[in-house]
Amino acid sequence: MARETTAAMSDIVWAINPERDSLGGLSVRVRRFATDVFTARGIDCTVITPESDEDLKLGVEMRRQLLLIVKEAIHNAVRHAGCTEVRIELIRDRDVMVFRMEDNGAGFDPDIQRDGQGVRSMRARMRKAYSARHVPDKIYQVGAIPYTLTGKKMEVPVRRILTGVPVEKAANRAAMANVESLDFFIGYAREQGDYRLS
Repeated sequence: MARETTAAMSDIVWAINPERDSLGGLSVRVRRFATDVFTARGIDCTVITPESDEDLKLGVEMRRQLLLIVKEAIHNAVRHAGCTEVRIELIRDRDVMVFRMEDNGAGFDPDIQRDGQGVRSMRARMRKAYSARHVPDKIYQVGAIPYTLTGKKMEVPVRRILTGVPVEKAANRAAMANVESLDFFIGYAREQGDYRLS
């Protein structure tokens, strides 16, 4: 209990420090926390953060909520995933901060209510940091993220598939490292009635 109280106070002190008001400041805190937690449990962890994003300013409450969302995701991976590897990205995409976490563990069904807070807590924090329109209606577990042979995420082709563009027109399968990763997105688009066969 004393350790949790100390950690919570440390987070508050960090969040109100005006010298930590950027994505760069959040990145340093996330890297330190993730490395400490995963290393102590023998889990390989890669953390990718921006080289320099001092100009993307984050307010006190937003910074605090974002840190707590990341910590919740890290704790969930440790407690429930049974993973041996984790990859965390906290990056800037234009004027948007993107948090992405992948692991090689068991996964989860976000529709199943568990005793812990998990996804519910993350949604509540997103509402507090942003607004209800930024909170996803559903969260999906995806088996793999599509990558090119050179290691680039295929975000644009996935968006096109989700809007109904046939995979042959949306993505070059010959340039992909993991072609099977598109199956989920094609299936989802079909379920929504958005996928066109030609």
